Amino acid sequence: MKSLSGYLASCVGSVLTALAANAQGLITFDDLSFQTYGGPVPNGYAGLQWNFFSVLDPQSYPGDPVGYLNGMVSPRHVAFNDYANSDGTTTGGFHSLGPVFDLNSAYLTAAWNDGLQVQVSGFVGGLLKYSSAYTLNTTAPTLVNFNFLGIDRVEFISYGGIPHGNPGGGGTQTAIDNLSITIPEPKTISLLVLGASFAGYGLQKRGRRDRKSL
Repeated sequence: MKSLSGYLASCVGSVLTALAANAQGLITFDDLSFQTYGGPVPNGYAGLQWNFFSVLDPQSYPGDPVGYLNGMVSPRHVAFNDYANSDGTTTGGFHSLGPVFDLNSAYLTAAWNDGLQVQVSGFVGGLLKYSSAYTLNTTAPTLVNFNFLGIDRVEFISYGGIPHGNPGGGGTQTAIDNLSITIPEPKTISLLVLGASFAGYGLQKRGRRDRKSL
């Protein structure tokens, strides 16, 4: 029969494995399904609240998908910021439904305009913590390593550039694929795991003492 300490150790290992699996998140958007070739990213997807973000299947898009198709790192979907402002900018973003997270990286591609500018900003508690600008083209994705740590909201604002010349559409949208985030391990869970480890160790020592006294 497995000892109690062995059982606790097994539980601790399972918890640590689950935490490691859940802490790292690669958001590919490929598991979303739509009746047509795309639609809004549903709120709650990947544990985030999405604002003005949609998904497109460029392989079934009826027009010329230009940068959407070139920016598709993993088939069949790419996401994009979909709200066009009157000043020619396009916005979109997402925020956490719970703890803060780290924005690690993503593949970004200009959807229609070569030389597109995109400003990516990270916030915590409504305060700006990070902001970086990037220049994108329609021909290939750019891997951007953000390294935005401990934030709860991300905003994309894209603007400018020169139309690539494809007749299928136009605008200042940014195609986004394989978005990587990390949710840091909560301290309370860490303490529980550590406590369980010490409890198992203590029970093991007590069992040895009890056997010696017999």
